[in-house]
Amino acid sequence: MGDANGKGKDMVTREEYEILVNLVVEDLAEKGYDFSDVDITVSNRRTTRRLGTTWAHENRIILYHQVPGNTLDLAEDNIRHELAHILAWVRNPMDPVHHGLEWKAACLDLGANPKTINDHDGVVKYLSAANVRAWA
Repeated sequence: MGDANGKGKDMVTREEYEILVNLVVEDLAEKGYDFSDVDITVSNRRTTRRLGTTWAHENRIILYHQVPGNTLDLAEDNIRHELAHILAWVRNPMDPVHHGLEWKAACLDLGANPKTINDHDGVVKYLSAANVRAWA
């Protein structure tokens, strides 16, 4: 199906996603970011438009693994993307812009692409790493 990086697979399994969540949280802890108190749930809900939802004020994230085209690389970036919402809220709880400058800065700090996903014909398309470099 896919190679060791999950490329070529149609979707990341729930088990793969849960392992990846732990690896990302551990990686960020080594870099000084403590997300151990964030409630992160990997949902079985099938979706085509959303990879995750964050309630920063509740310290809660739901990740959706059943998304067509969701590779391990995209899943890892999504975990960092959602954690960036938590970090942006901690830094500035009064900022109501969910994908604003504070969030983009948090994305860069956590190693996430500071862009959002686009939905085309029911398949998730993600902006490339070249777009991250162009934005930065």
